[in-house]
Amino acid sequence: MPVKEWDGFERRKDQGVEILNLHRRMDAQDGMLKEINDKLTSHIAIESEVKPSVDELVKVLYGIKFLRGTVLIIAPACAIGWQIFVWIKEHVEW
Repeated sequence: MPVKEWDGFERRKDQGVEILNLHRRMDAQDGMLKEINDKLTSHIAIESEVKPSVDELVKVLYGIKFLRGTVLIIAPACAIGWQIFVWIKEHVEW
């Protein structure tokens, strides 16, 4: 039996339309996956350039936390010491 070329008339009806819709959706998904892959690749490339700066910033922030803790301990201690000095100065006769 000889093979005839397609005459452009869809004889499979619903099943053929579903398959065509499925192929169209898969093509759209392929495009989305390519965009995601491109964004991920560029993100990884940028990350390698930015990572040293971010690490340095994190170290600075840890240093700030240490200084904040130190100030929160030393400042009240100095204030108490000053108040004691002023009280002694006013209440004790030299």
